[in-house]
Amino acid sequence: MNLRRLIPTTSNVSDRPSIDLETDEVYRILSARRRRLVLLQLANLEAEKVTLEELARAVAAKETGAAAFDIPSDAYKAAYVSLHQSHAPVLDEHDIVEWDSDHGVLRLTPTTSALAEVIRDVCERTQ
Repeated sequence: MNLRRLIPTTSNVSDRPSIDLETDEVYRILSARRRRLVLLQLANLEAEKVTLEELARAVAAKETGAAAFDIPSDAYKAAYVSLHQSHAPVLDEHDIVEWDSDHGVLRLTPTTSALAEVIRDVCERTQ
């Protein structure tokens, strides 16, 4: 079911980047907290690519509240493994990032920032 037909448009969305995914796919992708953290971290980067190690360190720091240089090794390892085995492949499968597993590098796509904008919008509107 396309929810867009059921929701009245109250704002001009033409200036927002489009997301070339079905509504239910967006909800499924964003249902994982760590995946939302990944998208926010990626959207905040000044570079267009990041290594999995850098991203895992940033995500683990955000999850633990620790400084980037003081992350517990088990938190880093958990973030790294889940990014490598689950989150990066899912994001790549939906063209949200380009995941080069051979080199451990994620590259941003236009959808990366569009989904991060959705996450930020929801965070601003909720508690």
